[in-house]
Amino acid sequence: MTVQDQTSDREGELEPSQIHNVLRNDRRRHVIRHLRDEGGPISVDTLAEHIATVETGESPPPRDVRKSVYVSLHQTHLPKLDELGIVDYDQREQVLELRDRAEEVEVYMEVVSEDNISWATYYLG
Repeated sequence: MTVQDQTSDREGELEPSQIHNVLRNDRRRHVIRHLRDEGGPISVDTLAEHIATVETGESPPPRDVRKSVYVSLHQTHLPKLDELGIVDYDQREQVLELRDRAEEVEVYMEVVSEDNISWATYYLG
């Protein structure tokens, strides 16, 4: 296999820096986890409510926190995840769902149960 063949094999994959950029933000990790747990499309309102609840520990979360989460999801996090092909975000309908490419990121979110550390940390060691 030539270097050119190896490059074309990796062409559709996310770069390590892109994966790191996704995972370094708590809200983006919450988006991926919640969508995986739900197993289907959800509304941005539902997602914002969930993340605000997780962040504050209050149910229902305060309205201003819920609104702040919604705005950051809509303006920053969901478009970024959509651009990378991790989620399918329909801005007009305000609905999103995971795409197959999310698996490239999720593997680094897994936890090794024995030591309660992430796979990324485990492999680094």
